Amino acid sequence: NQTTNADWDARKAFALEGLKAQMQSYVGAVDTGIDVEKIFDHITLTSVKHRLGQQRYGLILAHEHSLDPYWDDFLNALTRYSYDSGTKFRYIVIQDVELTKEILEKMATKLNGKVKKALIFNGNNICREGIISIASLLEGNRTMGYLHLCQSPINDLSGVMRLSEAVSTHPIPLSLNLSGCSIGTNMDILMTILRSGAETIYLNDNDIGSQGAIEIAKHLQSNASTLKQLSLDTNRLNDGDAILLAQALKKNTNLQEIWVRGNNFSVSGVKSLFKAIFNSSSLNAISESNHQCQLHLFSEMDTSQDYVEILNSQDRDTSRMRKISVAFHSRESTLHYLEGLPLEFMPDVLDEIQAETEENKLINMMYAIMRWWDMPALYSYHRCATSRYKRKRGAN
Repeated sequence: NQTTNADWDARKAFALEGLKAQMQSYVGAVDTGIDVEKIFDHITLTSVKHRLGQQRYGLILAHEHSLDPYWDDFLNALTRYSYDSGTKFRYIVIQDVELTKEILEKMATKLNGKVKKALIFNGNNICREGIISIASLLEGNRTMGYLHLCQSPINDLSGVMRLSEAVSTHPIPLSLNLSGCSIGTNMDILMTILRSGAETIYLNDNDIGSQGAIEIAKHLQSNASTLKQLSLDTNRLNDGDAILLAQALKKNTNLQEIWVRGNNFSVSGVKSLFKAIFNSSSLNAISESNHQCQLHLFSEMDTSQDYVEILNSQDRDTSRMRKISVAFHSRESTLHYLEGLPLEFMPDVLDEIQAETEENKLINMMYAIMRWWDMPALYSYHRCATSRYKRKRGAN
């Protein structure tokens, strides 16, 4: 244990010196003017623990009073550069470094109107007052589109309500990432976030279980118009939760993407979710499936996701036609549902199948289609259509 403690003390001292050096580099850039535009385009501070073989998220570098003057010089340098150059910072990233309420209060003042695109705070032990200061930062930077507060436990409802208020009045669509914030067991906080008006919400790794799934499903069923993307990766969702989400997706026409990878779904749960976007039991069922939402069920390395991606499309009509085409090509083909389809639709069906079918499969597809139509009636329809066409040409 003594060896372990000594090793950690050495790592912590190294991280502290590294953080001070990073802050000083920004101060020096302003003083010298060397490569200043390149340096200040993307502001990044980190505890540099990745250089020590640590995991991406883990121990956070705690604040020490010896850092206070460095923080003051750093924030003053940002203010000075932005004022002198008349430019905003595209990104400000602070990672695995504790941000006290005092530091965040200074940021809310110094960086007002100076952040163009994103604030990315990952692993910062942000307290209630800190969340309120971040809400003020968001209100003061109206062009921001991304706010990430990952890996910081969020357990105070009043702070979240203040943040939600700032999000709801933000003038442009906002991506809000609260992954790893331990909010899955607090339903009031969870629902406040969902109702915030953010266009994209990441709630990965938040220990969301069945009670949270019930509330999320209710929110999706309400068909909230602002929420377009929702990520629920790596929570504790089970097959029952999958059924609830699937039922909600059948009624939601605004959500464009949902991620549910890394949960506790069996084949049954996967089928329930998949059926919400592609119910192949009949042509009507396919048509009535959710064609607006793209479903991310499996990791990018899983070949099963390739099949799901075939059905995903930003365009509803394209998504619907892809699903019908896939149903025609599947082993349990839905071609027999064409039996009761009016003959007038046949040219459109054949045209679509020809456009979507590989040439070496086309003859087999055509044969299968013809089996389900009444050929004498089809011939009579063809003769009537041909006669009308000839009469029309003769009149011209």
